[in-house]
Amino acid sequence: MTAQRSLEPDDVLRLQSVSDPQISPDGSRIVYTVGTMDGEQDTAHSALWLVPTDDREPRQLTRGATRDGNPRWSPDGQSVAFTSDRGGDTPQLWLLPLVGGDSLQLTTLHHGTGTPVWSPDGTRIAFSARVTPQDIPTNAPRVARRLRTFLNGSGYIGDGFWHLFVVDVPSGETRQLTAGDWHHFTPAWSPDGNRLAFVTTRREDWDLEWIWDLYTSDADGGDLRQLTHSVGVCQGPAWSPDGTRIAYYDNDNTHTGSTEDYHLHVIPAMGGEATNLTGHMDRGVTAWEPPAPAIPPLWLPDSRSLLAVLNVAGNTHCYRFSMDGEATRVISGTGSTGWPTISVDGTRLAFPWTGTAAPPEIWTCEGNGGTRRQLTGTNSALMDEVVASSPERFAITAGDGREVESILWLPPGKTAADGPFPTLLHLHGGPHGAVGEAFSTQQQILATHGFAVFSINFRGSAGYGKAFADTILADWGAKEHADSMTALDALVARGIADPHRLGVFGASYGGYMTNYAITHTDRFRAAVTMATISDLATLSGTTDQWESIDFDSGGAPWEEERYYREHSAMPLVAQITTPLLIMHGEEDYTCRITEAEQLFVALRKLRREVEFVRYPGESHGFTRGRPRTQQDALTRLLGWFVDHLTT
Repeated sequence: MTAQRSLEPDDVLRLQSVSDPQISPDGSRIVYTVGTMDGEQDTAHSALWLVPTDDREPRQLTRGATRDGNPRWSPDGQSVAFTSDRGGDTPQLWLLPLVGGDSLQLTTLHHGTGTPVWSPDGTRIAFSARVTPQDIPTNAPRVARRLRTFLNGSGYIGDGFWHLFVVDVPSGETRQLTAGDWHHFTPAWSPDGNRLAFVTTRREDWDLEWIWDLYTSDADGGDLRQLTHSVGVCQGPAWSPDGTRIAYYDNDNTHTGSTEDYHLHVIPAMGGEATNLTGHMDRGVTAWEPPAPAIPPLWLPDSRSLLAVLNVAGNTHCYRFSMDGEATRVISGTGSTGWPTISVDGTRLAFPWTGTAAPPEIWTCEGNGGTRRQLTGTNSALMDEVVASSPERFAITAGDGREVESILWLPPGKTAADGPFPTLLHLHGGPHGAVGEAFSTQQQILATHGFAVFSINFRGSAGYGKAFADTILADWGAKEHADSMTALDALVARGIADPHRLGVFGASYGGYMTNYAITHTDRFRAAVTMATISDLATLSGTTDQWESIDFDSGGAPWEEERYYREHSAMPLVAQITTPLLIMHGEEDYTCRITEAEQLFVALRKLRREVEFVRYPGESHGFTRGRPRTQQDALTRLLGWFVDHLTT
């Protein structure tokens, strides 16, 4: 047998992403998406695949240099609607008959379409799409009278609104259902096909607050009714099979759409008092604010229970919830469960599963979680070539007595007795993110090259309850840094971390915390800050998530001037002596590139060791961007630490 090798940055071009499994109505087949990367052309493609649930081999359904995704079965199981850019630059709606024949294009909208949602009778498909005036001259001035004019990954959005559409499948006729200067998202059909539920707002200052409600209309867009009166963001409506209730998510926080847990709610379909089914668990479901798509909760056929995915200590787990809130974990194991889909009779589930040693693959199990089986091995050939680290969880006690967990990756085949190792502290984003044991390409590359890597779920992380997350409200930096240093000290004491060969890195809020670390200690010999934050005041006025910065900081910069100054890296930049690599996407609208520029300029003026890498055309998630960007960023990350910690 050939000896296994380290996972290399170049291998990212061979890794294929497996996602969005959709089980057929009868539970016999699963259609899913496989993403691939073309390093030579520096483009990413995706195709639809089909795998039977009886262990037969998968087969590819669509081909070509296109991006096919969002597959959704017709109610009769005879065709699949999906989005594809094969007709141009924007994703349009297509229909693939599985009984034979070519794919049929259904839409030709200027900005493309969102995820298709079939009507129960299979004759119509609803979706949300952005609408803008078509008579605006090229390079015309852009006039803003509201906030939220830029969106990371999309660019300028101040010239239009998302509206609901319905396409008649037999004729191909597309109709716009909603109108006006309001956004509309995530349509869901009633079981009889007569009404749609969706997310919108009619509040005058919608751009200054985060309040989105559930509304319903008839199938033609008329008879608009407000269903909820939330004080936060509602997302992802789903009608019960008997039509009496609608399930949805709500974060119950007017001030932020991204830094407060969402919980699963149920409300009568005609309106009334909503019930929070997950609040007692003190763990949030995986959801995000509009216009990010929300995967709706899944009703079981009896309309008396639902499936939803919760964030738990850095992993995601699938639970079944009864109407009285009783919770049962459906899919067990160490790792993360993606959102499942369920057969019409409720007897079979399909879901993506990410274990510790390999990227996600498609799995199936019985409706109660039994007889779990892996159906795909998309990355098996590559993973057979490389050696993988097996992560372990360890905990320290924070200054306030709370337990704080970390995930540790040692070099493969090594134990603590083989230490000390050059050790890297990874600081996650968010701030209310978290890291679990699920496979991480980045951590595996570093570990297989001889580093011990640990990701800390410092106070403020999600998946440990509201009180734990709220610990850092209006106090960014200090507690997270203290937790990180305590965990690092514990690894040094155990003989795992070499105190003379330490590095630190992170992206987004992790970049902020990397900057915080190197302005408060000189114990690190190298640091890498990505998609970074260097000044909270400039961030607050330029990010597409401005409201979360103000909320987490206790107010706006002109209200809390001292806080913004004392919790930013720029006023302390002269204290940085650690060699620093800065990497940033030039079209990052969450943390603008000015955050990286001003940090680089100051350090260069101070004649410190600093390197600044800019990625043209890339957004906040540039580490998941174009193939060559991913490859380059991983190569630089690894190389920086090899050069500074091992030579």
